[in-house]
Amino acid sequence: PLTEVTTSQSNPPSSASAVASGAPSRGGPISISGTWTTSAPADVTYLALTASVLVTYVLLWALKRTIDPLVYTYAILAGGVAIGASVDLASPLQSWLIGLLGGAASTLCFVYLHDWLCRKTGVLDTMGVHNLHGVPGILGGLVPLVLFAAPLDQLWAVLGTLVIGLVTGLVAGLILRLFPPPERMLDDAEAFPLDEVRAAEAQ
Repeated sequence: PLTEVTTSQSNPPSSASAVASGAPSRGGPISISGTWTTSAPADVTYLALTASVLVTYVLLWALKRTIDPLVYTYAILAGGVAIGASVDLASPLQSWLIGLLGGAASTLCFVYLHDWLCRKTGVLDTMGVHNLHGVPGILGGLVPLVLFAAPLDQLWAVLGTLVIGLVTGLVAGLILRLFPPPERMLDDAEAFPLDEVRAAEAQ
């Protein structure tokens, strides 16, 4: 539920007092006539997710004249990814806008970027990790810099995350190259004794 705290417009609550009183921290939700409102993280996340659900549906219909169930299943979650860095700062309206941005970015990546990346890298992103978590996560990490005047530490955190992801992904890829490629994609039967399990389940 919304929490309303009345304070002086010229003296918004500091981060410490915001934590104690439930009010937003400095640079957070909009102040109107000295009244500050904020939402619980669950409410903000719900609004962002709702926005990504709607924008994903609209974009898919506008671009493809159909609702691709695979894209829709993943891209509708992008709002929840994008709001992560701003969940304790965003107002309801801001969370809605962030959800729209995340959902739109994810949908566009699935439609225009996914196949191209698979061809160029030779990697099959079976779960759409780049399109659902990667791009919306980066956008969400940059949002506090734009909307809430976050310090440059936020930018370094985003860049550091990118470096860690690229390095660890490269190491994982090099390790996987030591093993032969699977004969059947998306099937663990080559690595685990699943055939016996499946035969038992079929009986």
